Amino acid sequence: MNRILYIIIILVGTTAWVSAQCCQDRHSTNAHDGWVSCSTSNNPVAGQGDSHWIRYDFGQVYDLHESTFWNLNHPDELAWNVKRARIHYSLNGSTWTFWGVLNFPQATGQPNYEGFQGPDFGGARARYLVITPYQNYGGSCFGFGEMRINTEPSDIGTFNVNVNPCINDGVIYGLDGGINAGGQYTGAGVINNYGDKFDFDPDGAGPGSHTITYQYVEAGGGLVTHTATINVKNCGSAGCLPCPPCQNTPQPIFDGDPILNGTFADAPEINAAGKVNEAYNINFRGAEAVVLNSDFEVEKNSVFLAEIRDCESVNMLINGDFSAGTVDPWVMELHQGAGAVLTRENGAAKVVTSNITGTSWHIQFEQYGMSMNQGQTYTLTFSARASGTRNIAMAVGRHNSPWNGYAYSNITLTNQWQNFSMQVTPDENNINYVRVSARLGDAPAGTYWFDNIVLKP
Repeated sequence: MNRILYIIIILVGTTAWVSAQCCQDRHSTNAHDGWVSCSTSNNPVAGQGDSHWIRYDFGQVYDLHESTFWNLNHPDELAWNVKRARIHYSLNGSTWTFWGVLNFPQATGQPNYEGFQGPDFGGARARYLVITPYQNYGGSCFGFGEMRINTEPSDIGTFNVNVNPCINDGVIYGLDGGINAGGQYTGAGVINNYGDKFDFDPDGAGPGSHTITYQYVEAGGGLVTHTATINVKNCGSAGCLPCPPCQNTPQPIFDGDPILNGTFADAPEINAAGKVNEAYNINFRGAEAVVLNSDFEVEKNSVFLAEIRDCESVNMLINGDFSAGTVDPWVMELHQGAGAVLTRENGAAKVVTSNITGTSWHIQFEQYGMSMNQGQTYTLTFSARASGTRNIAMAVGRHNSPWNGYAYSNITLTNQWQNFSMQVTPDENNINYVRVSARLGDAPAGTYWFDNIVLKP
């Protein structure tokens, strides 16, 4: 049910206003019953500059409908009457939609003045309204008496996408941002829009933080925009399984009966003939084309996916190139009074060590929380240099008891950048407790830089 929202500005003389409103649509001739501006100030709507303006906060979001306005009705101040004003509205007080220009007829100065019919806002959703008069009837000030808007509570809801997927979770179907206004979702990983819902492909979006935008045109004609964030985690990070390795094969035709189960890529063109057995899960990733021949067959309860996408597995480490602007989630682990300070410098991680104890693991530059499968081979690559020649160790192992190690490599750093690589094959399954660390506790105190740290299956 609609209700009337009265927006009345009274500077002084409240009693006079009350007595003047015995007839609902008539307006007082008291000069104090209304809003008056005689000097400009910075407008809350970007681009309006210093101007005369008034801003309303309705306290919650409403759907705005029919309106009535009264100009300032004091007989001696009719020249102050607003003649033209711009109207903007907003849901959040920072992003504004321009409704248009409203023409104000001049008040009569008579006690029976009943204002004029304002616009029908057509259900525009707003919590905030700004009126910016820019033309009056010749006076030195601007003013009007009252505004009345017919409203109803809005069902706009809150835009929120409550998912935190891993990159290898597969497509997430039927996500609802919480606002049902017939709009469209866009952003990395958004693959379908239907019925105010969308589907999201974490693999297509890639690891990291992605902005999802929802836009719709409200009844008043304005374009409304909302945003939310979806964070996609790397496979192998906390709570995520390792990425399935691709079977790199040069053969352009898969014609077995059945076709081999697994993930295939690296052929310029993939042709498929034969049969996908029941309960198989096959992924063809072609660099240029995927062709299914006429005798291709997929049995029930199987999964077959063909797509034009690289098969390169993603980095299991987060922010391994330190492009996020911070060193997080890389940390320093210190023992027995050893010292080290971790910062970011010129797009790389910088570690300055002190209080050397002579034990390598007493100072560790590390990231942990990944997962690994027993017997699967992983590759760790990185770039590093130091303020002088330093012998350090890179290690991959378990970050909790019994602290099992999976790989250990002694390397020599100089003041020049070098690239390093090492293989890791764990002898156990480790879910969420894999650690990659540079052990610096037995090298002379100095400065170290690390960059482009990548762990992949």
